[in-house]
Amino acid sequence: MRPIHPGKMLLEYLDSKDMYQAELARRTGLTPKHINRVVKGLDRVTVKMALKLEPVLGRPAHFWTNLQQRWDLAKARKRKRKQ
Repeated sequence: MRPIHPGKMLLEYLDSKDMYQAELARRTGLTPKHINRVVKGLDRVTVKMALKLEPVLGRPAHFWTNLQQRWDLAKARKRKRKQ
């Protein structure tokens, strides 16, 4: 299974819940800019962020951190192959 950036999954969850990024930011206490940067794949989902997403989106924090870890490992392996 090819890893995906957790931001892509986050966007899918927002779409399925008819929720805008701004609402997610308000409900989690995160900034809209940070949410947007994660959705765009520019920032990581941290443990702190995962804990804030958990009650709002109904997925456990480890779901988000596992996605991030798989993404990070795939990127590291790709860099290693290029060396």
